[in-house]
Amino acid sequence: MSPNAVNYSPIYYIDSENPAECVALCNYVYAHIEAIKENLDKPLSAARIEQLSVDDPSEFPEAKWLADSDDLCDYCQAVAQVLLCRALPFKTVQQLNGLLMRLVNALVDDLKTPRFLRTANVA
Repeated sequence: MSPNAVNYSPIYYIDSENPAECVALCNYVYAHIEAIKENLDKPLSAARIEQLSVDDPSEFPEAKWLADSDDLCDYCQAVAQVLLCRALPFKTVQQLNGLLMRLVNALVDDLKTPRFLRTANVA
């Protein structure tokens, strides 16, 4: 191999060296993100609203991402699809695996972030 040759990965993704497992994992991530996307516009239950509520506006965390849940879902799916193409240099695969992990974690954090302010019930 020449010194300028690119070392392409034989599809080792998401902490696995089994190609079939890697493809299955990427497809799994893609499918579950699609399920999340389908539910983002549905009304929240009273119990879920309570989980996402705080008593004081100062309890709302500072925004960490400039993307909303819809965008994060799209980004996760795009990276998973790129990883499935199987023709990337090993270093790129490693970087995209890390990016996918960070995007999925950011999506989870975003979905758990408080969005509602509890108000006193006036009788």
